Amino acid sequence: MKRIILLGTIVVFLYSSCKKETQWLISEVYSNGQAKIEQEYYLEGNDTVFIYQRILSVNGNLQIEGVLENGERHGMWKSYYPNGNVWSKTGFINGKSEGETITFYPNGQIRYTGFYSEGEKDGEWQWYDSTGVVMKNASF
Repeated sequence: MKRIILLGTIVVFLYSSCKKETQWLISEVYSNGQAKIEQEYYLEGNDTVFIYQRILSVNGNLQIEGVLENGERHGMWKSYYPNGNVWSKTGFINGKSEGETITFYPNGQIRYTGFYSEGEKDGEWQWYDSTGVVMKNASF
């Protein structure tokens, strides 16, 4: 029993010591003092590693958010309308659009869908009207 408790304590200690503590930094502000860009980061030795970014409007509403890797957009990034509804979702790798992108109307209906490859439109894209009816297809 003592060995199990000791082993459990060691596992918890190792997990907590490997986990990096993150903080938020306001890296840019509007003239009214409102935060414009907030970035989540952790310290690794003498380096500051930014891992997440939020871009806010002048009145504080979230406009864009996503993961940073090596200072570049990476993974799924989301943009928002002023009312908080999702405007778009786009994948990124090393700062370039990559994979699926979906853009929405303010009412939540899909506006268009498509794919990117190394920052360029690729494959089939579809555009819809605000009721969800396909208006146009194109290949890239």
